[in-house]
Amino acid sequence: RRARVRELLSVLVVEPNLRRDRAVALLWPELDAEAGGRNLRVTLAHLRRLLEPERSSGEAGFHLRADSATIRLFPSPKLVVDLWELRRLVTDASRARHEGDTAGAIELLDKGTSQWRGAPLTDLDRISGLEPAIEEIRLLQLSSLLALGELQLTQGAAEALTSAERALAVDPYLEQAHRLAIAASVQRHDPARIRAAVARTARALDDLGVEAEPATVMLMRHAAAQVGRQTRPDDPPALRVS
Repeated sequence: RRARVRELLSVLVVEPNLRRDRAVALLWPELDAEAGGRNLRVTLAHLRRLLEPERSSGEAGFHLRADSATIRLFPSPKLVVDLWELRRLVTDASRARHEGDTAGAIELLDKGTSQWRGAPLTDLDRISGLEPAIEEIRLLQLSSLLALGELQLTQGAAEALTSAERALAVDPYLEQAHRLAIAASVQRHDPARIRAAVARTARALDDLGVEAEPATVMLMRHAAAQVGRQTRPDDPPALRVS
């Protein structure tokens, strides 16, 4: 029962205006409409008690409102949804960057990305049909972390490497995140970190069986020059940076 309540709440986070028939199809695809509708009513009652414990019977819902066709989830100062907050902060950060407020953009992106660890909305792993929405959230995580790291890099902030590592934890094969990790290591003038970052990038490219993008090749060449590393003829292709 608790799992279904978490799933329904997660679906409402992704789709705040949720049709009842779609909720049934997502959460109870094996049931007919009547049986699924009964399960939805019971699960919705539990979710109401969770979100609005002081709501009196018969009183209109504040965060959760439902009619015969639709269930709606509403934010408020007393109900903060981290995904919605991340989207708001990313929008505000974009505005701050456009206005030249780099420090403000960094603060907003840092606040937004700090709410997320690992894969998003794991309560929806069982549910088929929401994969595109989950992927969109994952890409939002990644783009926000990369934007944060790149801004931190321009300010010489050591936290740029942390942002790169967090992005790589979400997607270990994202070449842009590997470039950020290399650039942050170069900025720290840390030969050991530079070699490790370059080697990790090469392994990722080798696993994928792809050539490095031109920007990656240029950065690896710069990194190798900083640590005084000479490329040997028998190096793996992904490590040939000169």
